[in-house]
Amino acid sequence: MKKYYADRNSMNLMRFLLLIVAGLLIGAAYYFLFERFTVIAKIVIVAVASIYAAAALIILPIWYRSVYCCISGETASICTGIFIKNCQLVKIASVQHIVLVTTPFSRYTGMNFVTLNFLGGFAVIPFLSYSDATEIYSKIQHAVAENG
Repeated sequence: MKKYYADRNSMNLMRFLLLIVAGLLIGAAYYFLFERFTVIAKIVIVAVASIYAAAALIILPIWYRSVYCCISGETASICTGIFIKNCQLVKIASVQHIVLVTTPFSRYTGMNFVTLNFLGGFAVIPFLSYSDATEIYSKIQHAVAENG
């Protein structure tokens, strides 16, 4: 049984994207509100900065630590969630179709996903490193091909 965790490069990319969005919101609040509504502008700027700090420094690392996937010979277990844990246990024999989703520069960003389609639903293994995603894909694809 091997355990796969979410790639930290994707967390850093999410932090960077959040920083850009927060900077744009703070810049817009300063540009549009600061001359007429100084107090409201300051409140908006502090609120956006606080939300960014909480999301980037507290919530994202906790969430990335809680995302993992365990693959044994017969089953795959995918667990996510901070406050509400969501664990899916999938028999590899019941997988009908598997999809490997990679983005441009996925080797550096960690934006790789494996989607398992099986009887009654689907499961997504999010934010894997490129090597882990291809390893999971080849393992399950080989098992699906054997089961026919």
